[in-house]
Amino acid sequence: MKVEFIESEFWGVALLVAEADFKLAKTKDAEFDSLAHATAAFANLFDVDYTIARSEYNAALDALEKNGAVIFSIGSSQYPERRWVEIQVSNNNQPKRVLYADEDGYHLIRHAHFNPKAVAAIQKRHKEERKK
Repeated sequence: MKVEFIESEFWGVALLVAEADFKLAKTKDAEFDSLAHATAAFANLFDVDYTIARSEYNAALDALEKNGAVIFSIGSSQYPERRWVEIQVSNNNQPKRVLYADEDGYHLIRHAHFNPKAVAAIQKRHKEERKK
């Protein structure tokens, strides 16, 4: 798996994984293990105990679109002083939060894609059931 350590004004220090490389881990356990090692190594640079879980991977995969990227960054707070890993998905330079933390703890957000064909099929089936 190809990952890239970056430093930017917007993200700060981050681990960037391109869409094509991130999707390889969906079916290949060796690629998922490689991603897990990369996220653990990134988090350990900042004394954070973190390894990506399959549920977090699936949530990021749901939000990821073609030519997008998954960005792992370090979040922090001063009072109390603590750090954590946040996951954002960037599609067309529009970031979406997938995993973040605040005073209420960790939040994992699942994003759904609208499928007009599925909606049309459900509406059709519903209308047929009403006619009976």
